[in-house]
Amino acid sequence: MPDEFLVLPSDLSAEFAAIKAKIANALDKLECCYQKKLKRSLSANIEKLEKGKAVIEFGSEQHASGSNGQSTLVERSLESVDRQKSEPVTLD
Repeated sequence: MPDEFLVLPSDLSAEFAAIKAKIANALDKLECCYQKKLKRSLSANIEKLEKGKAVIEFGSEQHASGSNGQSTLVERSLESVDRQKSEPVTLD
């Protein structure tokens, strides 16, 4: 066995533990990156809403929010919620 490498089971478990730790760290970093990106996007959208320049989508409809549009958007969204509540649901 001059060129072969012998791996003991205890060595394998240590290697797998190290790999699991590296993967967990990479996933944690990826999660933090996505959370930061989402927070930036949400804060930008909130700023747009405060300025009255945002476009809000309800299903296939698009409405631009403004001083007059905000109340109609709320009314339309409440109407759609009321419609959904009044429609009977059947389970097959």
